[in-house]
Amino acid sequence: MTDVSQLDTIHRMLKFSFTLSFLGKIWVLWFDEFTINSREVGDQLVHMRVQAFNSYEFSFLVVYAKCTRVGRRGLWEALKEVKVLGSPWIVVGDFNVMFLNWIPYIVC
Repeated sequence: MTDVSQLDTIHRMLKFSFTLSFLGKIWVLWFDEFTINSREVGDQLVHMRVQAFNSYEFSFLVVYAKCTRVGRRGLWEALKEVKVLGSPWIVVGDFNVMFLNWIPYIVC
């Protein structure tokens, strides 16, 4: 990942209105049309309640998972505990999981 000190440069270059950095690994950049109403930060997950265009609200989860299966166990437990309360939600990030491991289960 790019050094956190470069976040301001990227913020200005891409012309975003706001930026946040969590844990030195997760960057969130957004425009004026979005408002972050609350946020919870874990060691592998950031959960935000976002309001778009002053009316539409959704949950936004950003993941930066640990590289080992054992290290990710806390992430999966944290995801189970996320309360989205019936609203739409988006999950993005780096889960450090190979999709190819799941293909035999999908094909069969």
